[in-house]
Amino acid sequence: RAQVCAASPEIAEALHLQEAETLVCVLMLGLVDAQPVSLATAYFPHNRFAGMAAEIARLQSVTRAFSEYGVADYTRVWTDVTGRTASLEETTHLRLSAGAVVLEAASVNADLQGVPVQFSRSVFSADKIALRFDTP
Repeated sequence: RAQVCAASPEIAEALHLQEAETLVCVLMLGLVDAQPVSLATAYFPHNRFAGMAAEIARLQSVTRAFSEYGVADYTRVWTDVTGRTASLEETTHLRLSAGAVVLEAASVNADLQGVPVQFSRSVFSADKIALRFDTP
């Protein structure tokens, strides 16, 4: 599911945009063995990535969609991970019981010039996923 939305203060700051600036918002459900394990919303600056949702749908890859816009590579700037109780929408999409615990990862990616290109908020079913962070 995709739509155009306005940047919240948090997302505007992360993407170096003005509050309420237009974004492309894409909701993505991650499956493993046909079972839902993650629900992510990705936010892209509309002025740079107006057709991003269509490219992601066509190419089935955010990385390949970025390349259609001249972003050959990008880096993760930061990731914050927290645990919390799932929302009603999350329990529905992820087929969880009421009160289930999820891991939420908020992150920012930037192009190789350091310009933020994506803010994402991903929610994972805590009992179905393991996260590993390797540092150089």
